[in-house]
Amino acid sequence: IRQCVSLLLTVGLLILQYYEAPLQIVAHVSAITLFLNTFGILFYLRSFEGSAWIVYALLAIIGEMGWFILVMTVVILMFSLAFREIHDPNQDDDQDSFSSLGKALETTFFSG
Repeated sequence: IRQCVSLLLTVGLLILQYYEAPLQIVAHVSAITLFLNTFGILFYLRSFEGSAWIVYALLAIIGEMGWFILVMTVVILMFSLAFREIHDPNQDDDQDSFSSLGKALETTFFSG
């Protein structure tokens, strides 16, 4: 399934670049595609004896951090909503990073 999704995203990325879609959309689709392809490399590294134990350990760790990811997502969402509410739209700043919920989520996520 991962390979099919990755292939569809890669084809979609090529189509987006051909039709000159906004750079932000192309960057997000590209990041998701690269993330899924990284798991593909891990899948193939399981076949080598020297790297198999590392891959299985990483997959076990990733499998157990689901609750942590859920809590972090809720925290980022709460901070995004709070920053969006305290944002003053009348300021004369060049970058309106909190004008919508999507931009607030993106700004909060990438702020570190």
